Amino acid sequence: MTFSRLTVVAVATLAAACALSASAEAATAGAKACTHAGYSYAGVQASAPARGISARITAMRQAQVTSGHVAAWIGVGGPGQGVNGTDEWVQVGIASLPGGTTELYSEVAVGTARPTYTSLGAVTTGESHQLSVLETDMPGVWLVWVDGRAVSAPLVLPGSHNMWRPIATSESYDGGFTGCNAYTFEFSELQTASALSSWQPLRKATTFADSGHTLRTLAADTILINRK
Repeated sequence: MTFSRLTVVAVATLAAACALSASAEAATAGAKACTHAGYSYAGVQASAPARGISARITAMRQAQVTSGHVAAWIGVGGPGQGVNGTDEWVQVGIASLPGGTTELYSEVAVGTARPTYTSLGAVTTGESHQLSVLETDMPGVWLVWVDGRAVSAPLVLPGSHNMWRPIATSESYDGGFTGCNAYTFEFSELQTASALSSWQPLRKATTFADSGHTLRTLAADTILINRK
């Protein structure tokens, strides 16, 4: 499942470092094998369409990113889910890049345009934020919220009304290398909205976890995702 194309900054600068890291790992006897290439995920997806999703996301430890990026996010939409099969989504979450950069971000894809990634400020280990993606009273028009404040302009996503099942997931992308990205994220206060500002705990959902991930349910509205 490839839900995101999160923009990786300074790719040219990082490529050489990632290549050296990959060579060093390959040359180290007994080094931990990380066989999953490309994108990998672990999380939950609502069983039915909804008008929004909300969660408090916390980076429980400093992510280790050898190449590419890692992220924990909530959102709606995905590849091929727009009008005429175009990629269309909106998400908000926490992303980490090589070198220790960790930040809040939002990402929007509409039609045939390239996804737009927006940095929303630095995040430290253990810091948590209440994040939401919510459809407004205008069908197909969405807003991104951080800690109770709207941080996006109204986002027009054609064909999205009453169609998309919200998702809460972690994401690892190896940047073209077989990197050993590692992280632990907690999603708490998981809720979905059936109407504007009408929130209910996320009860019915499908759980998924690619190889290398562990997902634990800590409470009815809380999951912990770990990737070693």
